[in-house]
Amino acid sequence: MYSSTHADILTAVARFIVLFCILLAASCGRIGYETLAPVDSGDGGVDNPADVQGDASPDSEGPVPPGNDQAFDPEPDEDAEPEDSDTSDSQPDAPPECDPACSCTLYDEHTYMFCAASRTWDEAAAHCRAFDMWLVRIDSQEEQDWVYQHVIDLGFGDRSRLWLGANDQAVEGEWRWHDGELFWLGGADGSPIGGLYNAWPEGNPDNWTGGDLPEENCAELRMQLNDWNDYRCNATYRYACEHY
Repeated sequence: MYSSTHADILTAVARFIVLFCILLAASCGRIGYETLAPVDSGDGGVDNPADVQGDASPDSEGPVPPGNDQAFDPEPDEDAEPEDSDTSDSQPDAPPECDPACSCTLYDEHTYMFCAASRTWDEAAAHCRAFDMWLVRIDSQEEQDWVYQHVIDLGFGDRSRLWLGANDQAVEGEWRWHDGELFWLGGADGSPIGGLYNAWPEGNPDNWTGGDLPEENCAELRMQLNDWNDYRCNATYRYACEHY
């Protein structure tokens, strides 16, 4: 009698476990990927909810379940503007600082600095470079006339002389601007290079030395005639600088 009762109890427990498992499986199927509440492990700790998540097979759709090492990569936005990391042209060059003792002005987007102090050509050139400029370079008749008129307006005098950036100190007959570009080759019978502008009058540059005088290797703007002349570089004149 005892054995039969014991067997009936075991059978009832087995049926209950099977029914419980069926109900549990049906409940998991309805839950899918929904997050389950933490499960008490019985020892005071809490099981990781990721351990009881739904099906995370590679063929399943939807977001990658927690615990998967594969990162979620969203689709790129085709309408998004590409980022341009090149900022080299984003900021225009700031105008150079000018010597307060000189007069600064703009012409054709270039900064000019006219200085009334008299200096040798080399001294004037060094002063221009100290302000990130060159001794003035004239590339057209319009610029020539503007420089001439501006000197008159500043009161330098219509018989004054002004140092230009042109010189042939390195090689006789190779006339270069202060920035190094060759624009005239030869003496009075020379010729322009590449069609570059010049305002030499007939007979210049002549490198006249007058006996024991130094060679004439630097160009000046003659205000009286509004033309160029080669002269001794150790003479002291007013000058103009240009930033370009």
